[in-house]
Amino acid sequence: MSPEAVVAGKEILTEAGARPDDGLLSISPPWEGAVLGVRLKGLWADQPFAAMAGDFRGKRLLSHERLRLSGELIKAFRDAHDHAVDLRRDRQLLRFRETFERITREIVEALGSQILDVDGVLRSAATGLRSLGYKRVFFSLVDPGELHINGVWDESDDPQINLPGMSKWPLAKPTADVQSFVVSTKQYLLIEDARQHYLTLLVSAQTSSTPGNRTPGRRSTASRCKAGRARL
Repeated sequence: MSPEAVVAGKEILTEAGARPDDGLLSISPPWEGAVLGVRLKGLWADQPFAAMAGDFRGKRLLSHERLRLSGELIKAFRDAHDHAVDLRRDRQLLRFRETFERITREIVEALGSQILDVDGVLRSAATGLRSLGYKRVFFSLVDPGELHINGVWDESDDPQINLPGMSKWPLAKPTADVQSFVVSTKQYLLIEDARQHYLTLLVSAQTSSTPGNRTPGRRSTASRCKAGRARL
């Protein structure tokens, strides 16, 4: 992909919507007539793609016949691509469901007996979740006195960050951290971008200001994170 195409793509995709008649991008000047394109499905809802064709360097206008033929080609590509993505989504969803069912079954079975190896239960769950593509799986447990929620197990690609050692949050302060917030509200919290959410921004500012206690992982984790409550 040429540098000119990258620049054009950023400009076009920021503003262009789909035309109601054929789904092609409604492109404004100076790219109108020189470039055509279409949005494509991503594997995830927040993973959009696009396919574009045209003269990104000289902005020369395409002939009517070339626009028509290119439009038919790019729409056929879109249909084939989106169909393949739908099939992959279905397979991925089935894989996620089977993995979650297995993890849930293992935890329920462990809870039905005397748990001698809590770390083993969490390790097994983390391994299963990591196999689904999660970059980091982090477990916290509420202490018996229900005063704090403590980090106990971290599974990630970055073992240099001791996240459990940095995670002990008072339940009396629900906004101290995303974990104590979830325990207080008793609702799961889905964060689209951990770099922008007030709970994760607050924690990042607090920890980075403490010498020797920086948590780069808090800012560089995947943009989608889900927090939940756990108690043993």
